[in-house]
Amino acid sequence: MSTQSVVEHHLKALADGDLEAVMDDYADDCVFMSNDNKLEGAAIRGMFAQAVANGGFAVDLKNAAYHDNVGYITWSVPGMIDLGTDTFIVENDKIVLQTAAMAMAPR
Repeated sequence: MSTQSVVEHHLKALADGDLEAVMDDYADDCVFMSNDNKLEGAAIRGMFAQAVANGGFAVDLKNAAYHDNVGYITWSVPGMIDLGTDTFIVENDKIVLQTAAMAMAPR
């Protein structure tokens, strides 16, 4: 499976609101970094459980770039997130490191 395939599966799982499929994309020892947060293991599951608690959400993918085991995407969620960026490091078909940044839409 390619890095691109893993990222595309991840986005589809989020759109479907399928927490188990989302978590299947992550290695057991994955690290997720965003702002001043570093999440691992159960904390990653908890974050995504909250994110899909009311069903899935479709990410409007703006750009994607892939090189070997690295993926970088820019995206939005209309009405919620004006701009998001993620970097994924994938090894053995699992995300081992992810960074994320988001600019929330004004309320």
